[in-house]
Amino acid sequence: MKNRPVHAVLGALFLLLTLSLSAQEQIGFHTDNYSGINSIRLNPAGYAQSPYGWDINLGEAGFFFDNNYVFIRPASVSSLLQNGETANFIFAPDQKGELPLGTNDYLIDFNSDGKKRYLYHNAQILGPSFFVKLNQSNYVGVSTGFRTAGSASGITESLSYYTYHATPFYQDIAIDKFNMGFLSWGELGLNYIHKTETQDGDLAIGATVKHLTGFEAGYFYSDSDWSLQKRPNDTLSSESTTLYMGYTNSNLSATDVTPSPNGNGWAFDLGVTYTISSYADEYDWKFGASLLDIGRIKFNKNAKSHVVQTDQLAKVALDNYDQYKEIGQLEDLVAQFSQDVQNDPNASINDTQFSVWLPGAISLQAERAITPSLFVNATWLQGLPMGKPGVRRGAVLAITPRLEKKWYGISFPVSIYNYQHLRTGFALRLAFLTIGSDHLGSLVHRSKFAGTDIYMAIKLNPFGLQGLFKKRGGGHRVHRSGRKGKEFKCYEF
Repeated sequence: MKNRPVHAVLGALFLLLTLSLSAQEQIGFHTDNYSGINSIRLNPAGYAQSPYGWDINLGEAGFFFDNNYVFIRPASVSSLLQNGETANFIFAPDQKGELPLGTNDYLIDFNSDGKKRYLYHNAQILGPSFFVKLNQSNYVGVSTGFRTAGSASGITESLSYYTYHATPFYQDIAIDKFNMGFLSWGELGLNYIHKTETQDGDLAIGATVKHLTGFEAGYFYSDSDWSLQKRPNDTLSSESTTLYMGYTNSNLSATDVTPSPNGNGWAFDLGVTYTISSYADEYDWKFGASLLDIGRIKFNKNAKSHVVQTDQLAKVALDNYDQYKEIGQLEDLVAQFSQDVQNDPNASINDTQFSVWLPGAISLQAERAITPSLFVNATWLQGLPMGKPGVRRGAVLAITPRLEKKWYGISFPVSIYNYQHLRTGFALRLAFLTIGSDHLGSLVHRSKFAGTDIYMAIKLNPFGLQGLFKKRGGGHRVHRSGRKGKEFKCYEF
């Protein structure tokens, strides 16, 4: 029995690995009160508690990838980089019994736990960005960035490697409706925060409006459940199937990938933070809620959409696809598929434009200040299915203890990704430089490797500019005044 279905999934997996450039949510960094304009990635009202009157991000980048289909063991990012070209990858299903592994040996294996399969990557490079505090109540910020995101969700367990290959000929394989998508885009955002004092603290409402430039996109999804059968001679068959697919083709035949604007769109983020304070410049509790990446991009240049539909038995011989080995042959592959299913290589062509939804999400945050420098943050983020075609966001539930000072900060996020994988992370901020990971084990510990996460940022803010901006924790720590009889803080200049 041949392994072409698995090879196709593995090829897609490692293609996304090469395209990924940034971390998932960067919990260890974006919850820091000194993260400034970078915090709007989690909540557009996030920097309302910044101790400074302005903040500039020079650059932020990293890497995130995760899946529950295939894994490599025993592996880590550091060991894979160290071994480089000497690494020896062994295909686990071809082995019989336990295989002794050398220091350069890595076993490629597949999960078989009855769960639906997913694959996610999220990439973002936050470019030159800044915020300015206009007065006690109003803040304005500008952000620039380049992002890529890819997802495959709802993949039925029947397509897991071991389950699929154990299924006999002519037995129906149930395929649930699924969604796969990829998107790369640039964004220019305008952020505004209005902050007001309440009886017990402060209320800040923030919004970011983003103009989007779409570069590349692709999607493949089914709106309904269906089934297929394995047949002899490496053939698949199915009845009553409708599949939707589309892609941009501006870089399919290029030797070097070059950014090509193929569409435009708009998106927005909304957020709110509420603090409960005993002192004028310190809070006891902080609560937040946000909606992120609500919008889509319309691709109307170098774009094609296809609909493959059949109401009768269709057979696909996988041998016909051996010749398609490069991304530049994608359109020939789609034409071959249309021929096999609809007896016409052009029958699937639907339109020369399509729209793709961003990976929208909802997030809730709660934070307790144990001391003026020690915090414990809880963050929940859940992807929202905005529509099809689109890219879906994974879910994150994290608890993050954090030590926060002016010149340095340390955080230790403990998170559950997609309600399945428990991770521990670490982030270190030294003056203007931050490095971290929400999945530290994947970088240094050789184990079951199915994804990783790493990020860094460099920024500027007014360290030590006395007399111009108030300092968090400076002055005399006295109570607030207000309807509860608290006093305002007296600041030192």
